[in-house]
Amino acid sequence: MTQETNLAADLWTLADLLRGNFKQSQYGDESPARRGRGGAQAGGDGGAKLAHALQAEATKKDAEIQALQAKLDASETARQLAVTVAVNEAVGVVARERDDLKNDLNLIAVKNQL
Repeated sequence: MTQETNLAADLWTLADLLRGNFKQSQYGDESPARRGRGGAQAGGDGGAKLAHALQAEATKKDAEIQALQAKLDASETARQLAVTVAVNEAVGVVARERDDLKNDLNLIAVKNQL
């Protein structure tokens, strides 16, 4: 019986962590203080409310995670695009400088032939 009590207490502790900042009315009459003093066990309507509240919170957290992942992906794509644009601009500048030097060398070669 003690092992079952410890398991039940551990499960309630986990439920409290997952529940977050729900109001007592959203998850039934079970409070950590009442459970610690031998209050009613999970089950019935309170257990169903708790299960529903936990599922709703998990769904909400999943949606938050997906939104944050989308933001992260978008920012990574934007960063990669900015790097690509910067590299392309740098390559363009170097190519223009190369062409200018080539033209200068050609002019010098023509002047030397005259």
